[in-house]
Amino acid sequence: MNTLIIFGLLMGLMAIGMPVGVALGLTVLTFMFGFTSVPVESVALKMFTGIEKFEIM
Repeated sequence: MNTLIIFGLLMGLMAIGMPVGVALGLTVLTFMFGFTSVPVESVALKMFTGIEKFEIM
């Protein structure tokens, strides 16, 4: 069921003309904050530490 919600949200956002990257980001954030118990602080910490890794480039 979660898969259908994620896929539907992603397709819905792209159908209204939202760029793919923004639609993916909003879909992931919506799922993380709506369907899991991940604290907001840990998400922010992982995002900021991930920016500092240049191996991603």
